[in-house]
Amino acid sequence: MSKRAQRRRKQRLKRIREQARPSPETPGDEGQPPSEKASGHKLTEEAWMSWRTGLLLNGLISLALALFVGWQVLPDGGLKEAVRWGLIAGLSIWVIFFVTLRFTLWIRRSELNR
Repeated sequence: MSKRAQRRRKQRLKRIREQARPSPETPGDEGQPPSEKASGHKLTEEAWMSWRTGLLLNGLISLALALFVGWQVLPDGGLKEAVRWGLIAGLSIWVIFFVTLRFTLWIRRSELNR
C-alpha cells in the first residue's frame, strides 16, 4: 500500500472513530448499556487482521488451491489441463477477494467519505 493510501486510510479511520464517540451532551442509546454499544462500533472500525497478513494468507490459500486442483486434474487431463484448471482455481480466489473488497467499499462509501 502506498504512503498516500495509508495516510488516507488513517484519516478515514480517524473520522469514523470521532463519529462513533458519543458526545457529552447527547445521551446514549436507550435500552442498551454503553459497553455493548461501544463493542459494536469497535467491531466495524478496526480490522482484526493487518492488510499485509490478509494478502499473504490469501496468496497462500490461492496457491494451495491451485496446486491441489492441478494435482487432481493431472491424471485425467494431462499437464496442460492441470495448469489451466489450477490457474482458474487460484485466480478465482483473487477475483472473489477483489469483488468483495469493492462491494464493501461501495457499501461503506458514505461513512468513509464524510
